[in-house]
Amino acid sequence: MKVRRLLYRALGIAVLFVLAHALGWRAYLCVLSGAAPASAHPTFALVAGCAYLLLYFGVVLVAPVLVLAAGFETAWRHVRPGYGVKKAP
Repeated sequence: MKVRRLLYRALGIAVLFVLAHALGWRAYLCVLSGAAPASAHPTFALVAGCAYLLLYFGVVLVAPVLVLAAGFETAWRHVRPGYGVKKAP
């Protein structure tokens, strides 16, 4: 996979998480423990809470792995300059 794609995916996950945090979806995490907030519809609270949780795990677990993979790929291409280049028949 190309390095830019890995970095763009990591950045996309981070941007979505920041957007969800700015929208205040962190408050809906209480749905996961069985408490429903009085300020929102229960279905929306469930969806927003689960989406925030998945995005949080994406930022904490997936995005760093993507950034590390991009770094390793870049380092490997510097060690072996011809790596990833298809040879013409």
